[in-house]
Parts: sequence; C-alpha cells; structure tokens
Amino acid sequence: ATSPYGMAGGCPGRPGRNRLYRKGAAEPIELPSITCIGVEPGDRLVIETPGGGGYGDPAGRIEGK
Repeated sequence: ATSPYGMAGGCPGRPGRNRLYRKGAAEPIELPSITCIGVEPGDRLVIETPGGGGYGDPAGRIEGK
C-alpha cells in the first residue's frame, strides 16, 4: 500500500485498510484496495480511510503549541 506523503520533512500518513469479518469467524479477511466480494447478513466490513501526511519536522515541534 502506498502511504500519503508528508511535506517539509513531515512523516507519511497511514495507508487505508479494508477488512471483512465473516459472521462467526474470529479473524478478518484483509481485502485489497479494489475488490469485488460477496457478503452475507451478519458479516461486517471495516473500512479505514488513509490519514494525511504530516507537515514539518516532528522533532522540531514543541508539545502543547
């Protein structure tokens, strides 16, 4: 997965993630970013959208400002 890039020394964001929890299953199925899959009543689809990249060097930040 490709992460959103940071700017001016900022860290990259986190990539998105898609998981399917089948009814009664303990472990999810990790899905690719583009897919076609059938679901049944009781299944859960979890979509985590990507975060944005940071701006500026995190080491140069002052806590609370």
